[in-house]
Amino acid sequence: MSRTCSKKLAAPFERARFGDVVGHALRFISLTVVRPGEIATANGSDFDFDLARWTISAEKMKMEKEHVVPLSRQAIAILEQMNG
Repeated sequence: MSRTCSKKLAAPFERARFGDVVGHALRFISLTVVRPGEIATANGSDFDFDLARWTISAEKMKMEKEHVVPLSRQAIAILEQMNG
């Protein structure tokens, strides 16, 4: 995927018909490529802003080991906006 295309996917869509939470979630999905259910069940303690990563537990993933998702600065900015 080209950088230009990636920027367009992550950019806010001002004319969107959905609320801010859904818009943030859709942009977050485009940046992290996770399933919507993973976002819905995420806890604040799952995110490490210093290391720029999101750790999804093995139990939530129904796997033997945890899944670590690197977070771009754009994804971190969305999380920070949602927190406040």
